[in-house]
Amino acid sequence: MKITTNIDESHCTITLDGKLDTSTASFVQEKFDEIPANVSHITVDMEQLNYICSSGLRVLLKETKLMNNRGGDVEVINANEDIREVFKITGFNKILCVR
Repeated sequence: MKITTNIDESHCTITLDGKLDTSTASFVQEKFDEIPANVSHITVDMEQLNYICSSGLRVLLKETKLMNNRGGDVEVINANEDIREVFKITGFNKILCVR
């Protein structure tokens, strides 16, 4: 898993490359935990992400709840059709803004 983080004032873009599974979820969570408290909008770019499992969904849910409590939000962009299908089946497409 390769993760790139770009913070611009109150916006953070996290780019995920690889698989977001049980073995990488804690690494992704650590990157989310490093985001400063002043960030109110997180964009998760999944263009290079080719797999997500329940551990990855749990990381996204936790961050979404945190951001909502701060008055912010999380959006997902560039997810492939397989990942979009996972979001649809699990109802995450109603929790996250998926573009």
